[in-house]
Amino acid sequence: MDAQCDLLTALGYHHAIQAPVVPPDEVRRAIPRVVHQLWIDETVPDGVVERLRHNACQLRQSSPSYALCFHVLCEKENFTAIARRIREEAPDVVVRCVRRSQWFKAFVSGQGWHQFLEAKRWAPRFVQYDVLRYPLLLRHGGILLDITDPLRPGGVTLPERMAQGDVFFSRMVDPFRAGQHADMDVGCMASLPGNPTVGRVIESSFQNWRNLGYHPNISQALAESPGDVTPVYQEHLSAISGPRMVTNAVCEARATLRIILDLYEAAEDGIVLSESWKARFADAMQYYFPFDGVLQAHVSANMRREVTPGQARTRPETRPPV
Repeated sequence: MDAQCDLLTALGYHHAIQAPVVPPDEVRRAIPRVVHQLWIDETVPDGVVERLRHNACQLRQSSPSYALCFHVLCEKENFTAIARRIREEAPDVVVRCVRRSQWFKAFVSGQGWHQFLEAKRWAPRFVQYDVLRYPLLLRHGGILLDITDPLRPGGVTLPERMAQGDVFFSRMVDPFRAGQHADMDVGCMASLPGNPTVGRVIESSFQNWRNLGYHPNISQALAESPGDVTPVYQEHLSAISGPRMVTNAVCEARATLRIILDLYEAAEDGIVLSESWKARFADAMQYYFPFDGVLQAHVSANMRREVTPGQARTRPETRPPV
């Protein structure tokens, strides 16, 4: 193990050599038994309704203590029809009107509402969703599941307890391009209510949004590359939305997640980790990434692949979403 430590130190992976810390059971609290999915539009497509029905079915079969809550941001006059349809076609789904919720009323009175309105004017939809989904998780806690991510058929056992301040993820997203490191997969996340780390994610997004002042350039770039937001994301948007922004904010707040990220980067860069070194991190990996095999193979969720040695990579400032 000393040789492994020396190698990681010599190559600059200073976080990876530190000992991971897993919170003891006595400080862990029950995760609210709810899976949140957010929708922003005046109508709900058939595919989304089918995905809700599928997810509710999987929860009923294998994690029956969890409810699926579908939060809809639309005009109040359209919510009644949407709620009626969901209750008829996916009766196990709880439908909530975002505009009538207490967390949204607080959101509208704060800085996030102006950020959301600006995002609606020029930003891709995934940016709009990120502005809203993290305040939702901060208020309610539970599991935040991206609207594009279906749960895997079969046994889906969701985590039950965690320590305040921690965030659970569904492993890492695959690097979009060769030579890049992976980030935390934000397609499926868990948190307790009032989590200061989630608050840090929200504040980081807002501060970067306010400080960078990109949007005229972004609007032009989006117009010049219709149908492909990846270059625009890499150049402008990753500081305010998506895996890159969340990974930065969370790793600043949770030392063990930063240690794991450094170790993951070392493995991606071709460093062969000994079995004893992997065992040293096994408990932390199991604790912080409890969603192995929960999601179907999907463009927005990696299937928790094993890290294998590869060619040396560099961590760019920005990465595209998946």
